[in-house]
Amino acid sequence: MKYNVYMLRFPNGVHFGNGIGISLNNTEITMRSDTLFSALYSEYMKIYSDDKFLNMINSGRFQISDLLPYSEVDNKGVQLFIPKPFIVVDRSDIKNDDNSALLRKKMKKLKFIAIDELGDYIRYMKGDKSIELSNPNLGGRILHTRNRVSDSVEASVNMDFSSENSSSQDNSNKTELFSVEIFNFNEGSGLYFIVGIDDEEFEKRFNIIVDSLGETGIGGKKSVGYGKFEIVDGEPYSFDANDTEEPFEISSVSDPSLIKGLFSNSSRKILLSSLSPNNEDTKKLKSGENYYKIYRSSGFVNSAKYSDNPIKRKSLSMISSGSVLDFNPEGQIVDVNKSGKHPVYKLGVPLVMGVDINE
Repeated sequence: MKYNVYMLRFPNGVHFGNGIGISLNNTEITMRSDTLFSALYSEYMKIYSDDKFLNMINSGRFQISDLLPYSEVDNKGVQLFIPKPFIVVDRSDIKNDDNSALLRKKMKKLKFIAIDELGDYIRYMKGDKSIELSNPNLGGRILHTRNRVSDSVEASVNMDFSSENSSSQDNSNKTELFSVEIFNFNEGSGLYFIVGIDDEEFEKRFNIIVDSLGETGIGGKKSVGYGKFEIVDGEPYSFDANDTEEPFEISSVSDPSLIKGLFSNSSRKILLSSLSPNNEDTKKLKSGENYYKIYRSSGFVNSAKYSDNPIKRKSLSMISSGSVLDFNPEGQIVDVNKSGKHPVYKLGVPLVMGVDINE
């Protein structure tokens, strides 16, 4: 399996929903793998309209991670971050004091861990109070007030944090104010994802659809420019099991730890993407020592080919990235079409990274 790392820059910011509600007033800063796959698959079908993508998944030759943060950290260079893993260790013999309480609060606030600091985090969980983990300033949220006019054209009114501060509107124009929360990334920060591909011809196709999707955008309100992205340096960097000593086109201090994790034989696996467990996975989840979080994936299908108006798809229970399992799950791809004109696929085949919690 060859792995490509795509580091993305978002000049106009992003608006990502959480897959639960439909409010525009809040945005996530990352995107789950099943949602990212849906956007990529839709772009693929626009260009190629064949079964190659599905065949790659069903034959076990394609994996994709969540869309996760990267950042240039002072004195460390670029770091790649993953969700804080659900690791549970016995802390009964750890003595608590004021310093450990402060450190515990600090760790609790962290949502992401740099891949190269994963070992430090595990040692903290076991009682090491001397560690210092990176907590970069990725950017900031801002609430944009926008104006929806009668012909469905949207125009930015102002940059205020509430619609009450916006200028008065002429009611005869049938305008409607609404707010959209956007996350703007700082210089040197953005989002990355990892793709595992075992087919050179499909890899070429995949690069084409990623470029095309960058012009289309991902997430909400793409029509006004949010979610458009560029690949840093114009292309991903790659490594595989037979070529891990080659220098990377873009280096990150997290790469050695990432390579070690992707090609690890460790019995413990951290999910870097969402998992829809198949029957065998479900048996192992119930019988083993696994730490995971379940979420409900739901939402609308906004496609003219699917239905005349946006309608809801079937909801699906999935296991989130950051979960730590004692086996290597297979996962599955699920058709969540409810009443539309074509299948709607949610990807639950995971990309995992090995971790040694005993180190």
